[in-house]
Amino acid sequence: MKKILLFLVVMTQVIGSSASVQVKSQRVPKNYRPLSQNEKIAGGNSQNMITPQLERVLTEDGVQPNDSDPVDVPTVISETPEGTLLTYHRTGGYIYHKFMETGITEFEDDMNVVFADGGKVYIQNPITTLTNGNWVEGTYNQETGIISIPTGQCVSWMANYGYGGLLVWGHTWYEQIGWDYDYDEPVYWLNGAYDPDVTEIRYKVEGNTITLLDGQGDVWAPYPEWGNTAGPCLIYTDNHEWANVLQFSTVAVLTDQGPAVPANPTADEWYDSGDEYGACRFNFTLPTTDVDGNPINPENLSYSIYLDNDSLYTFDYFYYYDELDDYTTVIPYSLYSDGYDFTDHCVYLYGTNYCDWPIFTWRIGIKVYYTVGSITNESDIVYLEVFPNTAINEVSAGKTVANVSYYNLAGQKVTQPQGMTIKVTTYTDGSSSRIKVIK
Repeated sequence: MKKILLFLVVMTQVIGSSASVQVKSQRVPKNYRPLSQNEKIAGGNSQNMITPQLERVLTEDGVQPNDSDPVDVPTVISETPEGTLLTYHRTGGYIYHKFMETGITEFEDDMNVVFADGGKVYIQNPITTLTNGNWVEGTYNQETGIISIPTGQCVSWMANYGYGGLLVWGHTWYEQIGWDYDYDEPVYWLNGAYDPDVTEIRYKVEGNTITLLDGQGDVWAPYPEWGNTAGPCLIYTDNHEWANVLQFSTVAVLTDQGPAVPANPTADEWYDSGDEYGACRFNFTLPTTDVDGNPINPENLSYSIYLDNDSLYTFDYFYYYDELDDYTTVIPYSLYSDGYDFTDHCVYLYGTNYCDWPIFTWRIGIKVYYTVGSITNESDIVYLEVFPNTAINEVSAGKTVANVSYYNLAGQKVTQPQGMTIKVTTYTDGSSSRIKVIK
């Protein structure tokens, strides 16, 4: 019988309790040849190699064979501490090992935090899959906004079996253990271990948001790279083996206030290639703070492009086939943080002058969104007026014309209209109007 009781408590509903965007999993196939020790050493895996020991043997009556001696019961904080109790909506990602299956997934739930006198702070259920209601204690530095949770605190205790779970900092990685002849590919095993040199788990408080620091992991990474994670995890109290779950990212937002409101971006420059299929470029600057000047997490930002009279621009996957699979109006961080057409300082637009019909005749703008969990706040639309001396169309009836000017699609003033031209009429009262002229 496998010793999985703590693991089952921890993994109450590994997938069911998570509002998951994506779940990746991998099973070890039956038809594989294990690597020899020489092959492991030749592959460079002999350093710090941990033999998979995620299964713990029980006697038939469910008692650990080595638990006959008296066991020192660690302190577990089960009662709600005194102080200011705040509830945060928490999102993030974790990796797990469940029997012979490993997986990585995103989650969302609620997290209670108590801020107490003397700079003390308490977090309930620090690991999302551990829902027994126990707390860990730490300190909160208001000047730096750092929450520090000492590692080694007991968050679960199985009194009948004489062992429990400790909250520590750990890491996971995949190690090749053999070869699958059915699919002619390597077989990997997910290893996990804790780092005894890390003595505290740190979070950053920014406005209404609490973010885990120093975590490492990516749900969207390819296999087996997604097995490389670091973050808070559980180990068994008696042998300090990894207890099969590690939470590598956490962002928690105060539920009654939501995420920060981002400061406005700036619309900096427009470059028009002049060709109907050419790449035009819109340069901008994304905000790094909220409206109160507090730093924000850039990974939670996304943006949209607007034209003329607040018309939302739709990006066509025909022009962005390497980056888009469908039409979209919102460019998320995951797309612009490592892209070419979409970046954190500009976006390229194609087909802008197709059939002599530009996508805008006056201005182009940008709006940014700041999203945490299911809550999104947005900035104002900030515009760049590409064609000078133009404004919102005015009704010209009854007005006296003071001047008529023409501008090409690059915003340059021309003497006579040629092709697609913008005609700007200025009136004696200071107002102006604009129309498209095709000759």
